[in-house]
Amino acid sequence: MKNKKIISSIVLIISILIFGVVGVLYNSIDVDSNITNSAIENNFKKEDDILKVYYFNVGNADCTLLIFNNNTMLIDGANEADSSALIKYMKELGITKLDYVIATHSDEDHIAGLDKIIDAFELGTFYMPIIKVNSEPNKDKELKELIASVNRKGQIENPNINYEFAFGEVKCLIKWIADSTKVNSNKSSVVLEATYKENRFLFMGDYEPLTKKEREIYQEYNIDIEWNNVDVVKVAHHGSKTNLIQNFYNLLLPKYAIISAGIHDKNTVPDKEVTDAIEAETNAVILITKEFGTILIESDGKDVNLKEPIKNNFDGNR
Repeated sequence: MKNKKIISSIVLIISILIFGVVGVLYNSIDVDSNITNSAIENNFKKEDDILKVYYFNVGNADCTLLIFNNNTMLIDGANEADSSALIKYMKELGITKLDYVIATHSDEDHIAGLDKIIDAFELGTFYMPIIKVNSEPNKDKELKELIASVNRKGQIENPNINYEFAFGEVKCLIKWIADSTKVNSNKSSVVLEATYKENRFLFMGDYEPLTKKEREIYQEYNIDIEWNNVDVVKVAHHGSKTNLIQNFYNLLLPKYAIISAGIHDKNTVPDKEVTDAIEAETNAVILITKEFGTILIESDGKDVNLKEPIKNNFDGNR
């Protein structure tokens, strides 16, 4: 009887020890499991370090969206008729905030839809050139609406040439901007260069170089822009020959040349002189939104990849 009690006690002690060891092992496994989950999440984020650039098919207008992880930047907002479809699509992408918005200049086909887009999302930083607003009631309606929308959520900032800012891990440089009270709207247009590791994107807006006389008058703009090789260029002014610079594309040597143009445009841009110059000076693939649809190009920091076209119709004037 005494031996049975001793054996029972030993079994009990062994059981307690076993459960204790199992408990320690379980807690250890649980800790390791948490570390593993954390590593998976970090790896997932690293795998998601992709810069996505959407060149929307908005007819003869301009609107470009950049997404890097949870960061967003919108360049221009197309026509007013395009805004509803753009807002709907951006919300479908899960966007609630536009960290950066750039109005390249004051032309209607770049800003008329921007006020409604800003009204629909939280706004971070807003950049545009210095612009003189006509105080007459029936003048500059779209511009006044845009300014009012920005002022309700933040303020307008007027950066200078060579101003730098970071968009997530993407480094941004304003290569050109001018005061539109001194030069015309296109000549004031923001030109933005965005660099993600080894890949570089150039957004030309409606950039048009100043004349020799203008450079002499406005000495602050009497500078020579240093153009770098880029992977992708957004061609200036819908591919209009009025903005064509001799040997310009030979300096850029892009892999892709993007042109935003609509089927309803009376001027039938892009002009042949522009596409001929791109073909003569580079081996770039020319992509025109009215033919290709909305263009999505992704960068992992090493390579740029053209994705399947997005067939959504964002051209409200079609």
